[in-house]
Amino acid sequence: MRSLGQNPTKEELENWFKKADSDGDEKVGRLEFLYLMACKLRNGIEDQGLMEAFKILDLDGDNMISKQDIMITMNYLGEQLTEKDMDELFSKADLDKDQRLDFQEFVTMISKQI
Repeated sequence: MRSLGQNPTKEELENWFKKADSDGDEKVGRLEFLYLMACKLRNGIEDQGLMEAFKILDLDGDNMISKQDIMITMNYLGEQLTEKDMDELFSKADLDKDQRLDFQEFVTMISKQI
């Protein structure tokens, strides 16, 4: 999280953990971590901040976020995502089913807390 410019307190981490642990196994999995970060971004960043977050994930600058973009970013943060993880995320977020997320799909994903 610090790699993304976040510096949460212990209490904030505990609250985020409770929100992110959707399956109740007392662990935060890869997709739950993405949810956690989405909540943080959604709650603390306005449209300009969302665009900045989008640009961070858009590694090749094509104004689209691919599965590969997310996998590389998460790998950099120490989280290994599988193709299955990406399929699950994109099945909910990729509204036009083009295998990429545009900015509006990204915002929708965060606002729906996928």
